[in-house]
Order: sequence, then structure tokens, then C-alpha cells
Amino acid sequence: KSYNLVAALKKLKPEATRFATDLRVPMTNNLAERDVRMLKLHSKISSCFQSDDGARNFATIRSYISTVRKHKVNALEALAMLFRGDAWMPPNIT
Repeated sequence: KSYNLVAALKKLKPEATRFATDLRVPMTNNLAERDVRMLKLHSKISSCFQSDDGARNFATIRSYISTVRKHKVNALEALAMLFRGDAWMPPNIT
């Protein structure tokens, strides 16, 4: 197991150490874990989705809301914009 971890880190070194040179990159994956939490909660409460389309729709909506919040935009306002046909989009970062 240790060998596989070292091999993976060597292969992914730029990505794995980017947080040390780019302060915009978080040191942990807590944000990703928080994004998965709602899916796990839904699964725990209802044990499954009624259809594959329902699961995809849930994931799409949660992803949109999560992205909006990460950019410090009001989620309800962004959803209202979405329903008006003027979806909020994150800025292009180059």
C-alpha cells in the first residue's frame, strides 16, 4: 500500500503539492467531502433515488448550488436567475 501511495504521489506531484505554491488551493479536500455529504444524507434518508434521471438531476442541482456558494453568491438568487433563463456562471480564471 505504501509503495502505491508513493508511486501515485510521484506521478501526481504537481497536483498533490500545488497548495504549497498557490494559496488559492486549499490544503485539504474538506470542500469535496462537504459536497458529497448531501448525497450521503439523501441516500441514508430515502435509501435510493427513484430513477437514474432523478439521481442525475439531484447531482446537477447540488453541484450548481455548491459552486454558487463557493463563489459567495446567494444560492436562492442564483436559482432564481437560473429559472429566469439567466444562469449564474463562475468567472473565467486563466
